Amino acid sequence: MIEHFKKIGQTVLERNNYYTIKDTYEQRRAFLLPLTILPVVRKDGITRAICLDLDLEKRQYTFKLDRELIDENREYFFGLRVGTPNDKKKFLCTNNYKGLLDKTFSDILSFLSDKRAASESQAWFAENVSTKYDRLIQDIEDSFSRFDGTCLEPEQKIYYDRIAQDETKPEKIYEKLLLQLFPEAKKSDQLPSLYLVTINGRHILEHPDPDIRSAYLAVAYYDLYLRYTLEGIHSDKYCHACGTGGDVAGKLPLPMKFYGTTNRLNFENTKNQNAYKSFGLCPKCMGDILVGMKYTEFQLQNYLFHMTCYLVPGLPTGGAEFENQLKKMARLLDKREGMYHDDIKSIKEWVNASVKRRAPLRFSLLFFHSEKAEFNILRYISDIELRELMGKMELFDQMTERYQLHTIGKNDNSFRLIDIRYALFPSKGSHAKADFTIYGKALLSFLDNFLSDRPLSYRDMIGRFTSIYRRRFLKKDGYSDIFSPMKMVCFLTILKERNLLKEETGMNQFQPNTEILKQEYRDFFATHAGVYETNFHRQGLFLLGTVISRIAYEQKRKGEGRKDSSTFLAKLNYDGIMPRRVPKLVGEVKKFAVIYSIYQEPELWGTITDRLQGIESSPLKPDEVVFYILTGISFESYLGMKKGNEYRMNKLHEGEDNGEQ
Repeated sequence: MIEHFKKIGQTVLERNNYYTIKDTYEQRRAFLLPLTILPVVRKDGITRAICLDLDLEKRQYTFKLDRELIDENREYFFGLRVGTPNDKKKFLCTNNYKGLLDKTFSDILSFLSDKRAASESQAWFAENVSTKYDRLIQDIEDSFSRFDGTCLEPEQKIYYDRIAQDETKPEKIYEKLLLQLFPEAKKSDQLPSLYLVTINGRHILEHPDPDIRSAYLAVAYYDLYLRYTLEGIHSDKYCHACGTGGDVAGKLPLPMKFYGTTNRLNFENTKNQNAYKSFGLCPKCMGDILVGMKYTEFQLQNYLFHMTCYLVPGLPTGGAEFENQLKKMARLLDKREGMYHDDIKSIKEWVNASVKRRAPLRFSLLFFHSEKAEFNILRYISDIELRELMGKMELFDQMTERYQLHTIGKNDNSFRLIDIRYALFPSKGSHAKADFTIYGKALLSFLDNFLSDRPLSYRDMIGRFTSIYRRRFLKKDGYSDIFSPMKMVCFLTILKERNLLKEETGMNQFQPNTEILKQEYRDFFATHAGVYETNFHRQGLFLLGTVISRIAYEQKRKGEGRKDSSTFLAKLNYDGIMPRRVPKLVGEVKKFAVIYSIYQEPELWGTITDRLQGIESSPLKPDEVVFYILTGISFESYLGMKKGNEYRMNKLHEGEDNGEQ
């Protein structure tokens, strides 16, 4: 894992020409650029950064909107976060406006004073950080030391004074002030993700004096990287990344605090000053890994199944274009609307055009939870092959097209991986409050097995499915996706075709004497032969479900059931139905079918009875019985919606034809 981050860092630095640049200023800038904050617009937030402009001639400050928060402006903003939460504030473009107003300039002066006096850094600061920078910051501190509104631009000061009458906390005053000055933001979390200080209308890196520009960049370079190679180093130690002996850093500034290179384990080290004992890094390797981690954090962070993760390209790294394809692939895995076809086509075109198209295109997913200074790894799914994954995702589209799911119903009901996530694991639709600490491990295990071509347990999935379906059905404000049982069968078929279904149950030991007359049912069983073909009890339960679906429809049509929970569907025990109770359920369904004059195909009951013979002593589990009844309910509802859709389309065409005449 560390080797991946090191290689990513080297690749990124090579792209920035870091290793060939001769000019010290430009080389430091190239190193720091991947460590800068990615400009993004918060949800419904202001699209431009807010700038605190200091006019040194008028001795007043003003809040203004600066450039757009887009990737193209990242190098201009050059936004940086402090190394650790306890560090002094030193940067004039950061992610928090409080950092610009709360001791920023006094912190810079204190930092400069400390480093100019310390034996380890004294010589370096004397050579690299011009005292002109100290004098500039001192001038700002003397002029705007308190930022108490006194030197605020007159029109903005009116707002400030009005707010200060009721509010005493400076950070709250400024929060309310910014919301009034920039009403595009309705609340504080819609304020920008970046804030910067400009001096006489210029970013510090655009200052007319090159010594001041160079000094600011040198301070950032020292604070985020060099101090770890000059302060508290340990001599004659071993670098775990490159295997050479020499100096290693006493502390590590790595944002992902896990170490270990000789095995696949990750070791959490809570005391940073002792990190070198379990994981030592020489200055060069530390720089490469730091850049690789920061680049991954900013550029390759993603959100899958409501979990944060990093996309980690395999070795050798495939370059920037491969990273773009990985981002497309991640969006595809988490896609909630539409089919996969266009996304896969786009990725395939790139793969076919790639010079290295025959080489493996591997990547990994690192799922994590980050809170305050802690970085907790939830799951590391390694060596996923891009082409193999695309092949699996295409099977979802094939099922969608087979049943034309994208045309059935009011919404797009295309079959997607996210449908299976919601069918098997808790969400708002099934739980009042889904606790990730309880179900997250199982969800990640499911995803790991699917992406890594390891068999998934049939028993586990059926149990999870019926549990979630029951919760959705019973939840007052929830709803049961009528297509979910049918989609679950499609997923089982996909797993069966890819030899990824771990199933212990065998076939029935009898041969039915009747034929299924309805062609749609026969086609469904043929398509999903791996699920139904050799298990006639499953077929019988499915057929029973089709009748239950028609009863529930007729009850709602007659106004006797306004929702599913007040129809015959409520009679089903979603916790599970013992096989020995199935004959009694068949009798009840028959009775209701007569009451509601349900149309029955010839020999239907004979076919159901024939296929359910001996079910009382079958190895079917109670949740399986429920599941296969639900598949029949789902498919019959699908046929009804399909028929209704065809009827509406025919009426529409008839109307168009009449109009033409």
